[in-house]
Amino acid sequence: RHLFVNPVKYWHLEQKLTVPLLALSILYNDPFYIFQAKSPTYVYILWHTIATSVFVSYFQFFILALFDSLRYKNRKTDQCFFIPKLVYCLILFLSSVTHGVYDDISSFHGATSENFDDVESVLRWLQIFLNIGYFFWAVSSIVLAGIQIDVTERYKFIMYTVAGGTSIFVLAIVHVLFSALSLFQNSAIHFVMTFSVQNAFVLMMLLFHWPYDLAEEQNYNDAIEPKEFFAPGDQPENVE
Repeated sequence: RHLFVNPVKYWHLEQKLTVPLLALSILYNDPFYIFQAKSPTYVYILWHTIATSVFVSYFQFFILALFDSLRYKNRKTDQCFFIPKLVYCLILFLSSVTHGVYDDISSFHGATSENFDDVESVLRWLQIFLNIGYFFWAVSSIVLAGIQIDVTERYKFIMYTVAGGTSIFVLAIVHVLFSALSLFQNSAIHFVMTFSVQNAFVLMMLLFHWPYDLAEEQNYNDAIEPKEFFAPGDQPENVE
């Protein structure tokens, strides 16, 4: 809401990317769960699976674009910047939503994680391999950004690495333990860790990319007299 006060042309790339992240995080946090709690339906379960897959896919796209954007300082991004990331994250979405919906439908007929069929196994391992590919892509983006950025972007890179890099590694560990190794199947740890890490990342991006208030800055600049920037006796005679 604060960002929309200024025209879109003044938004930074990071801010443009953060707006959809915030919007999708609302769906991910499931504000409609109260209806499911009062009147459970299969349709809601499928909807929640799809909404979660959309958010997670954009979350993955956001991290790739975030670190690659550091290497585009003072340069306009082109289609080649976004298309490869969008295509791969779209594939991740299709894999995730197909696997999730298949599991949901199977659970409607009484299937459990112990008696899923071969189709579920194929979908699960396909998703695992795609996530492995994404993990290496994300790590390489972080490393390249750290090598190629200049000193003016160093602080931003450190903050992004603390937020994004930590999130990637924690989520990777969680997926390995719970998806690949199938540990703690009857525990809520998988949901709690994933939910907490992703929401913490969204909140940090909201803080990092809070809109720069041009009006307040202009008022601050107008209040400063030019003579304050000169040593005594060195002020230009034409300064008013």
